[in-house]
This record gives sequence, structure tokens and C-alpha cells, in this order.
Amino acid sequence: MKKVLSLLLSAVMIISLAGCSALSLEPEDILSLPNASGDESEIISLISSSYSSYEPVYPLSGENKNAVIIGDIDQDDLREAVAIFRKPDDPGSITLLFAREQNGRFVSMGESVIQTNLIDRVDFVDIDSDQTEEILIGYQGASSALRSVAIYEIGDEITVTDVPSVYNALIYDDFNADGNIEALCIRLSNDSDISKACLMGYDEALGLSELSSCEIDSDTASVKNLISGGISEGIHGAVLDCETEDGIISTQVFYYYEQQKTLLNPLFVYGGYSDTKRSVPILSADIDSDGVIEIPEIGLMPHLDDEKDETVCSMISWQNYDFSMMALSEKSSAILCPDPVFTLAIDGAKEGRVTARYEKDERTARVYEWESSDGKGHIGNELFYIRAYSKAEYNKDRINEVILCEMNEDIYTYLIEDADSLLSFSGEEIENNFALIK
Repeated sequence: MKKVLSLLLSAVMIISLAGCSALSLEPEDILSLPNASGDESEIISLISSSYSSYEPVYPLSGENKNAVIIGDIDQDDLREAVAIFRKPDDPGSITLLFAREQNGRFVSMGESVIQTNLIDRVDFVDIDSDQTEEILIGYQGASSALRSVAIYEIGDEITVTDVPSVYNALIYDDFNADGNIEALCIRLSNDSDISKACLMGYDEALGLSELSSCEIDSDTASVKNLISGGISEGIHGAVLDCETEDGIISTQVFYYYEQQKTLLNPLFVYGGYSDTKRSVPILSADIDSDGVIEIPEIGLMPHLDDEKDETVCSMISWQNYDFSMMALSEKSSAILCPDPVFTLAIDGAKEGRVTARYEKDERTARVYEWESSDGKGHIGNELFYIRAYSKAEYNKDRINEVILCEMNEDIYTYLIEDADSLLSFSGEEIENNFALIK
């Protein structure tokens, strides 16, 4: 569905969605945009000239989370902008004001009203490959749990195409290496459809339409993380971390197989998916900035059969997807302590030969040798410990510990207990490999 906003008339286009619930706004809740920059203030003044009060609206996800977003869609050094706000007399809708830079100032191009209470994301993307970026607005519809996309094409006129009910989560990238941008949409199951990932590309006649899709785990209740990048050497794709109703997180991998023109989810279909299931909220990431995304597998460190699991630290095994094997392959490992929450990367030669325990009341994690013989293991000498203090309780004069870092109201320290062990950790090793988890 396409509609046009006239530049000359500054007309208002409304995307109508029946049954939208109203959001109650009291007068004292109507806010102006705080800490606006010079350009942002100029755009806000365009709103203020028409409305005596308004509330800025901030996108929930994506890279652009400001109420005023500025870009140069056609690289002509004259910028375009969109401002997102809610009017107090129309709490069930959100207004978009479009502006363009002319003679050193921003001039209003028109407004568009979307019947929604939620803007999910705003992306500047050349989705139709015409060398000019479109402004894509992801928003929550009223009649579906799925979110919709409004595609705004900015020219002498503003044309909008509405793509209803397409995603629970999405990401834009060139997934099929054709030089064009596609949308990878995650759609979770409902009464009439299965959970699936859909690769959508732009077609002049069809607009944003499905190129291929594949099934994802039907137990998926929510999306925790969706990122794109290298998933294997020479393979570009996306990684999805999702969560079930009972809090189990797992990871699925997607890429477009050009020879068959098919979107694949190899871990789910061919095996390895169950190994990524975890109750700890550690998400996939490019941990070493090499352009390839790592996937966490998490299990308890070596421990005695009769030990309480809640005192045993975990081991993160960071995995890469191996396209040639169609399986995961370990890249690196790290100790994971749940309280205080941190990771400590370790040398592969020490994996299986050290273990760690944490003391919640003392906010301390202790790392030990793990000695095994005759198929049995036991805890050996303590190698070092890491402890967290509140700044109020920390007393540098009564302890010999070395400060690792300070974060908010906490101070993290360590102390090496056994520097002579073959498995000992140096101070430099601890400091360089320690990382807090937000």
C-alpha cells in the first residue's frame, strides 16, 4: 500500500490500524526533548511552532534510539531528519515530522501519523537499491503481536509503503551477497503459523516481499539478541539468541545458501543446537572483533559428584560455526562467575585442569587446581581469588589485594595465592582477561 505526502501542502498521512488501545498521558507527563543539540533543537522548534505541548518518543531497539534522528539519505551533503513525538490530544498515535536541510536550516517536509503506541526501531537503509536511503519505521500494530514496517521514500514527495505484521525482531544487511540490502525477520509462532525466519528483499512491483524462509524452534517465546556478521570463514549471516517460557536461552544461525536460493538454519536442522541451551544470560557476540560471531556453550566447571551446583562456577566455551563441518567448533574458553558476575578468559591448556567456586555472601570467586587420577577428580591448591567490595566497605590499608577495576559503587580486587604452580595465573593474565558482565 503506497501513499504520498505533498511537500507543498505538508499533508498528514495516517497509517490506520483498527482497535488501537489508548495510552493515558497526564499534562505533567508531556515533555520536551532533553539535552537536544543545536540541530536537534532546530528540528524540535519545528514541532513547537505547531504544537504547544508534545512528548518525544524514543525507539526501543536498533542503532537509532533518539527522538530526533538525522542522516544524509542521498549523500548530497544536505541532511534529512525525522522527529518522533506524541501529541497530548491523540495519545493512541505517534507523529513523525520529516525535515530537510535547506540554506543551512532544517525545513519541515510534512508529517505522518501512525496509529500505534510503540516505535520499535528507525533505520536509514537503501532497501530498494536506488542509491538513496529510505527511512524504515518499525512499529507495533494493534491487531497482531507482530510488528510492522513503514517504508518512507524521501524525494520531491514523500511516499510511504506499509508492510504489516512482518516481525518480532529484524535486522538489515546484505545476506545473499548481491550488493542489495535485505531484511531478516524473526516471526514467532501463533495459532495459525509456525515460528520461522524470513529473508525479505525489495521488489519494485511487490515491495518488501519474502525471498526464502526456514523454521526455527517452536519453543521460542522471545528474542534476546539478533546480530549479523560473519558466521564462518567467508560466510555472512545472522545469529539469533532466543528464550523459552521457562528461561532457557539457545542460539540459532542463519545464512542464505545461494546455490539453492534457500535460507538455512543449520544448527537447528542438522544438530548442535541443543548444545547451545543455557540458563545463564550470556549472548552471542564477536568477542575478539575479528568479524566472526562467537556462540557460547556453557557448562559447570569440574566438580565433585556430591558438590552443590550453586557454588560451582561455569565455563563458557566460545564457539564458531564451521561451515565445512556444519557444526560448532571451539575457539576460546572463559570462567564465568555468577556472583560477582564476571568472566575470565583462560588458556586452552588450562581448560579441564582448573576449577572455580564462588561464595555469594563474600562476593568472592576462588580458582583452584583440578587434579584427577583413576577417573576421579578433586580440588587442589587455590591459585587466586577475585573479590568484589562496595566502596563503602573497602579498606585498602587492611588487605594486600590488587585492584582490578572500579565500576559504579563496587571495587574488584584479586590476590594470587600460589604463584609457583604449573597452572598459576600471573597478575597480567588476570588483569588482561577479566571482564565484567553488565
